[in-house]
Amino acid sequence: MAGDFSIQAAFKKSDYTELTRAKLGVDVLVDLSHNEFTTTTTHPDGRQVIKKAIELDVRIDRGSSTETTFQELSKLPSTSAAFQIYKGIKDLGGWPTLNQRSIKVEAPNYDTSVVNLQHDALQKPAAAARAPSAAEFMKLSEAIRLSMGMYRWNAQTGGYALSGQPEKMARTAP
Repeated sequence: MAGDFSIQAAFKKSDYTELTRAKLGVDVLVDLSHNEFTTTTTHPDGRQVIKKAIELDVRIDRGSSTETTFQELSKLPSTSAAFQIYKGIKDLGGWPTLNQRSIKVEAPNYDTSVVNLQHDALQKPAAAARAPSAAEFMKLSEAIRLSMGMYRWNAQTGGYALSGQPEKMARTAP
């Protein structure tokens, strides 16, 4: 599923802090389910997974914020990811939209304060997502190819956990 919008600024822990300071609900997922080539899942219809680089999916919801706390984000530097998220939400209708539904933001740029691809939980899926070719991908063990997916970041612990159910069989590449 595509995001509601994409930001260009690098998403950092300081952006996470600003968004939560505004009392918004913020859920950061590391999307390690794509490659620079198409892969095929074991879904009965042979579902294709599009090619796309590693990115963050930042899901924003109302949390316990108010329109006033949301508007505080307008005072942030316009070059920050938190401000770009605020602006994107404003472009979608602002507070009334956020009050009705969550917003999914794609963040292709991020720094290691949020995503450390060397973290134990991300090494296998990052190796699969970074395979330079379909042939190299197919040389990876099934365990590594099985590990692909969305990984939820825990800001308090700095850890990651697979979001959703793991694949039952390893992906293949043409």
